Amino acid sequence: RSKLLTGRLNFETLIGKQVKLGVNLSGSSRKTNNKDNLIDNIIRFRPDFPAYNEDGSINLVTTSTVIENPHLTLANRNDGRGLTFSGSAFLEWTILDGLKFKSTGTVNYTNSQTDIFSKKGTRGYATAYNSRNLGNSENNTYVWDNTLTWMKTFGKHNLVAMVGHSIEKYKSRMLSGGAEEFPDEEVLINQGSGADSWADSDEAGNTLVSAIARVNYKYNNRYLATFTFRTDGSSKFGPDKRWGYFPSGALAWRISEEPFMKQFDKVTNLKLRLGYGRTGSSAIDPYMTQNLLNTGKTATGSDNVPYYAPSSTFPEDLKWETTSQWDIGADLGLFNQRLRFTADYYYKKTTDLLNTVSLPSSSGYSSTVRNIGSMSNRGVELLVEADVVQKKDF
Repeated sequence: RSKLLTGRLNFETLIGKQVKLGVNLSGSSRKTNNKDNLIDNIIRFRPDFPAYNEDGSINLVTTSTVIENPHLTLANRNDGRGLTFSGSAFLEWTILDGLKFKSTGTVNYTNSQTDIFSKKGTRGYATAYNSRNLGNSENNTYVWDNTLTWMKTFGKHNLVAMVGHSIEKYKSRMLSGGAEEFPDEEVLINQGSGADSWADSDEAGNTLVSAIARVNYKYNNRYLATFTFRTDGSSKFGPDKRWGYFPSGALAWRISEEPFMKQFDKVTNLKLRLGYGRTGSSAIDPYMTQNLLNTGKTATGSDNVPYYAPSSTFPEDLKWETTSQWDIGADLGLFNQRLRFTADYYYKKTTDLLNTVSLPSSSGYSSTVRNIGSMSNRGVELLVEADVVQKKDF
């Protein structure tokens, strides 16, 4: 069972003739009471087992740890709460004719809470054992984008140039705790009432800074070119290898716009394309390039003493995983675009793959993440589309 509430707000307005402001907000709240395993427990429960004991209490089926009384499943707690929010606001300023500046800020927030209480007799637990687990996690993402775009048409030439800057910051927090062997199962179920308890917490974050420049050029609607250069800096990597550089470019020739193609009246679109691009991946956990510490407790006499020790993951001097791709293709449209063909040949190679590598136990570490290995693939993609019937009353 769950309850869901959602909301959305979109707003835009003009300030004079040159400035536009906009706000987009959305959010949702969900409350759940999870009983998904109830049907499974009903099927497993033997029909010759009584649901209740003679004194009216729930039969805990003390002879089995794989069978759970469905009435106990209903009595157990498995609650969850979730909250999501996404909001963005932008300012767009037309500085001059053809010159436009836009700034956009975005916030994404999620929060998840869990509350699980398993009473005595829950499947897999001894009849003298009960437990409660609480969890709370939240994630925040902040993004600030700024772009300056210039558009100009002169004669048969069309030019669009853009420069941009982006900052993205991510932060997560987690808090969990549990306890077991509570004296009763109705009132004294706060974490401090359990005979044994534990807790854990974690906090992590990373930042990505990007800059981009792009130029789109078109001549007489026949010859097209796009060139882009992007650089990204991630806090996940060390200071000397934090930045990655990713250029890309594409050329296209609309043959169908050439004068000599007028004799082929059935051909409405014919275009050749050639493109190259390089992208990067920083798909690793934060702090993998740093010396990490683990904490725990060890028994000293009758006391548990906290300790810290080096992490089992050995830090490496990592850099961006890079993928380069070439693509050559053609588009063909016939009979006023009712029949369309697309063909592409591509070659893609990824280098400096970010992989987890096991280490010998003699090193004192169990694993590490390294830029190791490469992978390439190539292929042909074909697409055929057709509008078989085109009628208003079909």
